Amino acid sequence: GGGRGGGQTSLQISQETHQQYHSLWKQSIVVDETTVFPPSTVSPIDLLLDIDFSAAGSRSLADCSVESANNSELVSSVGGVGGLSVHLSFPRTCGSFTPINLTLKNHTNNTMKNIVLSPPEGLVWNGKNTVDELTGGSSCIVSLYIDTKDTGGSREWNVNSDNSSTKITVSIPLGEQLEGVKLSSDLLEKEKNSLTGMNRVEKKVNRDITMEDIMGVAGVCQSDTKTLTGQTRSRKDLIIITVEGDSSFSVLFSKCSLRCFSRCSHPQST
Repeated sequence: GGGRGGGQTSLQISQETHQQYHSLWKQSIVVDETTVFPPSTVSPIDLLLDIDFSAAGSRSLADCSVESANNSELVSSVGGVGGLSVHLSFPRTCGSFTPINLTLKNHTNNTMKNIVLSPPEGLVWNGKNTVDELTGGSSCIVSLYIDTKDTGGSREWNVNSDNSSTKITVSIPLGEQLEGVKLSSDLLEKEKNSLTGMNRVEKKVNRDITMEDIMGVAGVCQSDTKTLTGQTRSRKDLIIITVEGDSSFSVLFSKCSLRCFSRCSHPQST
């Protein structure tokens, strides 16, 4: 998953550069408490290339404080094959991969063994997708992390056990492919004013809308009293949402995240 960023530009020295400095240190000569180094083979441009000047490096990651409104039941206890139900939920944690929880419940009196949730071929993911056994009446949570590449869409998974087999469709809304970033007031204004190639979308809904409504369907966080901010998990494209009034809000986002946010800029809960 993505590391947490601080409020300052981070310095990242490559392993090769670090080894060069270590070699020079070993060769250093101490004369009258003055350290004399041999001529350096590391040029200023080498150091410059090792510095991360990306805008994402100055953003402070923050988990969304509102529970996702995108949770859904994939297989019910009535329709489940062999008495197994599957519920999909989205924990709101930051990272390059989108976290999902699949809650499995055994509605029978018998123990289910060797349950395997098989993702579609080609999907990049992390986590443990197997359950050795699930006793009658009990449930468990399978936590997985999916690389969606900011594209969205639905994928079909297979759920197999020793005595049953079924298919589930896992849909990861584009709002869950965002992670919250908290921006200072100065940085927020700078991002609003200086970012090039930005798009603006204005939405009006038929009822009062709150910050919580938007955070329920998009994994963003609050940067000030009227502004929500986040970035796409994979490309780290910035998204700024401003609540304009009781029933309207605007979204500012980069062109490369246009396809991503054009579909999630209308909260389903509104």
